[in-house]
Amino acid sequence: VAGNYFHREIETTRSDAGTGAILLGDGAGNFSTVPVAETGLAAYGDVRDLALIQNAEGSFVFVANNSDAMQVFRLAK
Repeated sequence: VAGNYFHREIETTRSDAGTGAILLGDGAGNFSTVPVAETGLAAYGDVRDLALIQNAEGSFVFVANNSDAMQVFRLAK
């Protein structure tokens, strides 16, 4: 999960305290957060979309930021 919201009304400050998080499910509807130190994910931007791509080289999270460059994170095992 990730998301901040930079573009607000003039009287409302932007919401930008999010850094992103990886949630692991147990298959029974319960989730636990994996610490950033373990995942390497730090999505500080004005995040609009995420995609998880897994291949033989590992797991990658692509982060699309509004009016900014895309970020790619390789997740630690």
